[in-house]
Amino acid sequence: MDEFCIIPEWELVQVTDLQIDKARELARVLITNPYTRLIEARRDPSGNEIIIFETEVELGQRMKYDIRPVERIAIVIDVHDKKIPEVLALRSTFPRVPHLNLGTREIPRSLCLYDQEYDEIKLRWNPVAFIERIRQWLALTAKGKLHAADQPLEPFFTSACNIILPNKSILSEDDSTSLLAIRGLDDNLRFLQCYTLSSESKQLPFIGYVFRTEPKEHGIINRQPSTLSELHNILNNANIDLISMLRSVFRTWYEQKPHPKVFDAKLILIGIMPQTRQEGGEVENYEPWAFLCFETVLDIGVDIGIWENLNGTPGLLLSTRTDKTGDNVRLLLAQPILPFSKEFATVLSGIKDDTNIRIVKIGVGALGSQILLNLVRIGYGKWTIVDKDSLFPHNLARHALHSAFVGGNKAIGLQEYVCSLLGNPDVIDAFPTDVMDSNLDERLQRLISEADIILDVSTSIAVARHLALDLASGGRRISMFMNPSGYDLVVLAEDKDRKITLDQIEMQYYRYLLHHQEIFREHLNGTNSIRYSRSCRDITSTIPQDVVALQASICSRALRRIANTQQASIEIWQTDPFTFSVKHTAVSVVNTIKKHIGEWTVCTDGWLLQRLIELRQGKLPNETGGVLVGSFDMQRKIVYIVDTIPSPSDSKEWPTVYIRGFQGLSNQMENINKLTNGGLEYVGEWHSHPDGYGCLPSVDDQKAFVSLKEHMAMEGKPVLMLIVGATNQIGWYLGQMG
Repeated sequence: MDEFCIIPEWELVQVTDLQIDKARELARVLITNPYTRLIEARRDPSGNEIIIFETEVELGQRMKYDIRPVERIAIVIDVHDKKIPEVLALRSTFPRVPHLNLGTREIPRSLCLYDQEYDEIKLRWNPVAFIERIRQWLALTAKGKLHAADQPLEPFFTSACNIILPNKSILSEDDSTSLLAIRGLDDNLRFLQCYTLSSESKQLPFIGYVFRTEPKEHGIINRQPSTLSELHNILNNANIDLISMLRSVFRTWYEQKPHPKVFDAKLILIGIMPQTRQEGGEVENYEPWAFLCFETVLDIGVDIGIWENLNGTPGLLLSTRTDKTGDNVRLLLAQPILPFSKEFATVLSGIKDDTNIRIVKIGVGALGSQILLNLVRIGYGKWTIVDKDSLFPHNLARHALHSAFVGGNKAIGLQEYVCSLLGNPDVIDAFPTDVMDSNLDERLQRLISEADIILDVSTSIAVARHLALDLASGGRRISMFMNPSGYDLVVLAEDKDRKITLDQIEMQYYRYLLHHQEIFREHLNGTNSIRYSRSCRDITSTIPQDVVALQASICSRALRRIANTQQASIEIWQTDPFTFSVKHTAVSVVNTIKKHIGEWTVCTDGWLLQRLIELRQGKLPNETGGVLVGSFDMQRKIVYIVDTIPSPSDSKEWPTVYIRGFQGLSNQMENINKLTNGGLEYVGEWHSHPDGYGCLPSVDDQKAFVSLKEHMAMEGKPVLMLIVGATNQIGWYLGQMG
């Protein structure tokens, strides 16, 4: 007699008392399914509900694993619907087989049914298909055929010196910076980098003193000084008393000690001089110049007569020795260089667009990270990036980050990279989170709500749908992705007013593929993948970096162009693998139509309705019809209708009767599903009425509807029928007719 594992915390409840929608739906299906028997329902302390049932398993003559003809199964449904329903084999002797989930307990064993994230599965999840997948998992496991042959075994456990200024604002009269920490970037001091001075810095090889002069006519310095005294004399001709200024500054440092190592540091003088074309004229330029002193602050103080060197410590003199003016302080002219910044990047790139457009970017993987850096390097956009994923070693084949970032979050890594690149810690926001999380950071929510563009490069349909339908923001949604081979690039963009949303544009994109099969037959199909680790989910694509770089460049330019347009768009770029020539296709987007029927929403467009009207008119006085092609979003209860397969050749078409045939229909639907990689499927039926009749259903229509309803119920989907009547009337019937 088999023993079954029931977790003690599971409390027995009546099926009629189940509170979770998925639990109730599963119970109803298990009661009517001929291969299953509902045993009982339970609830755990967290509010999760458990459905326990027995299922028949189709077994062959030869079995590799001990799977029984009847297995007892428990399905644990998460009360918050954040996790996929967990499937547990309750038989205590259930064998250890491939594709079991690791958990805190070994028994009961948890079956691994899917290699996708739940957010992806949820779009098409329904109880009928879920039960059938469990039965299929058991049958294939029994035969030892569930584990893929290519999958690894399951595991057991001119100046000679250049000085880079800290920012462009240092040239401004409003900038209050006076002291900087400076360090050499190479041993030969060819490059020096300025930083904000911090008393916590352990070392201070150089200290920079920044001073501003009064506006002066340009061209006052005509020779290069070699000592501090010579520099003083040159500036003195411009009414700048450098030595007196330094004596005052050094006394302040003596009293306040801005850094513990200040007297051991070598001094770099950075002067900011407003220049005029003529004396008393308007300031046209701010000229920075810098001189590196070979002596330390301590020695310079001695040489300008304000203190003595007392065994490495300054001893302030009661009266200044005015005869000492820095004759022994040697100088080296340093070339000031403005740092790379967002503003400088814009100038260097010749960008005249609105570079402060607010963009929230979802997904910074291979394509997303390179798009980001392309646009950051030209100074385009005010960015917020969101990605929950970490950087793995295999990502380095195509990701913009390098090996020092491996193990860290991609978004945070890119934030650090961009801030370093532009020398501004506030230039980009990053959030290491899932944008589909219901408890988003308040600041992220605000940035999303204020965004001009929400850019999806997540390669996830679930995320794209969430951004289009669930996220509160007036920002225009744009989606960018490569096809499986990487040689085709697709960009879907909403109109600026969001009258046509991203999900609807996705459907029109699929329709375009159907109508141009000779070009796009293999567009969404391909097996360019490789396993990088042991889990069944550890799969990555085999696309070379040069292809990703090309597509990222196209995306970068496309985003800037789209941002300056108003209309929605579908664009496809196809790259020749041998010549790398690129063909661009722009697809017209048509206005969409929504209709709410009960708890469902029907979403279609003017193109399809006009197509059905034309098909009706072409067959008058006879009736005609066909199959409706689209997609179900089971999570949001939306049915998309985008195309039709007209009346098959074996259909019966009379003036008052239409009976749809079947010839070639199965092959056509299979081809549509394959061509769109599951994006489109059968969603319902349509037929026409003759002239003089509207779109009210006849008795025969009602009978056909009942039959269709029974058929669709087996798949866990609602029945949909559309009737096209005289004077272009359209009747919609979804779920029920009446």
